[in-house]
Amino acid sequence: MKSLIVSLFFGVLVSSHIATAAPLIEDSFEGYGLGDLNNAPGWTASTDVDVVSGGLSYSNGDIAITGGAQHVSSNALSAGLTPLASHTFAAQSGEVWFSFTLNATTSGNNPRYWFFVSDDPSLTTGLTGAVGDTNTGSDGLFAEIRRDSTPNAAGPEAFTDGLTYFLVGRLSKDGTVGGSPANAYDQMDLWINPSSATLGTPTRSAQTSTASSFIDGIDTFGLTALSSAALLQWDNLLVGTTQADVVDVYVSVPEPASLLLALAGATLVVRRKR
Repeated sequence: MKSLIVSLFFGVLVSSHIATAAPLIEDSFEGYGLGDLNNAPGWTASTDVDVVSGGLSYSNGDIAITGGAQHVSSNALSAGLTPLASHTFAAQSGEVWFSFTLNATTSGNNPRYWFFVSDDPSLTTGLTGAVGDTNTGSDGLFAEIRRDSTPNAAGPEAFTDGLTYFLVGRLSKDGTVGGSPANAYDQMDLWINPSSATLGTPTRSAQTSTASSFIDGIDTFGLTALSSAALLQWDNLLVGTTQADVVDVYVSVPEPASLLLALAGATLVVRRKR
């Protein structure tokens, strides 16, 4: 009986703390000096992007994100297709996932801003997968995949100023691209405000069947804007190669007391059966 109880105890522990690989980028912007994000390790940013006080928290269903004491605020002045902020990571040739919390205040119906992963931060060459208000004339959230300077967008999804959203993006290959290069990235998925690790069908999916000059690995996360009509506040950035890297880490797990109760319940069941 002892061996059975021990097995049950460790089984609960293992199932409640599933190990994941280290993310490519993990940044909640804690411990940095207030002011230019450009001063933070790994970041290249304009003077319009600052680390500020306060965190952006999110809670929905099984997902709980604590924003901490700091986040990033971007007065999205028009940067063209040059990033307002960027952070490189080890080059990837498979799926790239990212997630973050976002609170935006926009003006008019054409703020146009991108949070993206790419092999070329200029957004004019190579391959880019983005989420944000990327489309001219429609205020809302889009998924977008860009091959060189040609965008394919899916949206909009309604977005309310001043609310904190949790956005999850995935750049992947589903085989719709013809020509060269073969097996190229061709799909960008967006989930808005998921409530569990079971993400289900993406809120929006953008696809392209157009070949690109893309030859390098995806190695950059960034933000840019084509308008001065948006205040973008963002936090809790994760970039990784699996859903577990960027979503599952926020799913609540049983506290030690709950584990002990589960163990006690299992012990009682065994005794009654005996």
